[in-house]
Amino acid sequence: MKGFPLIPILILLLIAFVAIFADVLAPARSTGRQPGAPLRPPFWQEGGSMNYLLGTDHVGRDVLSRLIFGARAP
Repeated sequence: MKGFPLIPILILLLIAFVAIFADVLAPARSTGRQPGAPLRPPFWQEGGSMNYLLGTDHVGRDVLSRLIFGARAP
């Protein structure tokens, strides 16, 4: 199947799957604040933890959850 865009289709299917099942896949609510957890670094940096894989923003919201819910259309 020469010329068939398999990899882009798989990526789009993955994004669609994540968007559909965001409520199940997200580790936290996208708008939920984590008290006492503003600006936590990602897990691979010093001070990071597995509780917040991509860290938290300045308000204390989980970045991974916000990315997962961001896959949905408004």
